[in-house]
Amino acid sequence: MIDSEIVPSEICIRCEKEVEDWDHIWICETNEFTIKEFTNILLEQSSILVEKGIIGIIKGV
Repeated sequence: MIDSEIVPSEICIRCEKEVEDWDHIWICETNEFTIKEFTNILLEQSSILVEKGIIGIIKGV
């Protein structure tokens, strides 16, 4: 488990330029994926779960 008190600064640990808030997390220039790429990954993974019948189990949680 990560202790939030260990985080030494509000500055983004990836770009070290701006305060890391929810908006910055999505637009940070050092993100590995764009929002569009991330959305595509989620859609692909969801399709796999539907095909395997696992999505019903997840919805019931």
